[in-house]
Amino acid sequence: MKNREMKNRYLDDFQRIRSFSDELPEERVTAEDGGFKCRGNTMTGIAHRAENLLKQGLIQDPAAIEATQKYLDYVGKRDFSIFSTQQDIDEVNKALDVLIEALQ
Repeated sequence: MKNREMKNRYLDDFQRIRSFSDELPEERVTAEDGGFKCRGNTMTGIAHRAENLLKQGLIQDPAAIEATQKYLDYVGKRDFSIFSTQQDIDEVNKALDVLIEALQ
């Protein structure tokens, strides 16, 4: 996949995920329940895409690189056996905002 194609695909993904719900349901949610940022798969999916962008050198802005690395560190230390918190949602939203801006 060419660099521009990858950036566009990931930008589309990040914009779609940004529109997911910030809600923190009391019950565990799955993909069948719709788009929720609180899902572990959502958080790790963002992290995998972000890591790939960094490895490919497709994020150039030093501040965006630093913010993305902080998100990767956050997700790497996250215990996914417990329910998500508002801090998790805030971290996801911050990361998405940085990534979307960096790819536009």
